[in-house]
Amino acid sequence: SGTLQPNEEAQVSFEVAGRVVELNRNEGDQVKQGEIIGRIDSSDYSLQLAKANTSVEQTGANLQKVNNGAREQERIQAKALQDKA
Repeated sequence: SGTLQPNEEAQVSFEVAGRVVELNRNEGDQVKQGEIIGRIDSSDYSLQLAKANTSVEQTGANLQKVNNGAREQERIQAKALQDKA
């Protein structure tokens, strides 16, 4: 009687931190390189991506506004602010 030891042992980890929501393998299961063995909750990253996309869109709109020149109302407001100073 005795205890069997594995030929190889590997440490596994996710590329990003998060809560594990799915685990497809158990300790001792054989896996192939590149095989997905689990998933983490991506909601935080999805929100960050949406926020970043919104920021990119706003920046693009601001750039387009600058490239198109100021509207008459904006010029009047800028002149009024300049006159106040």
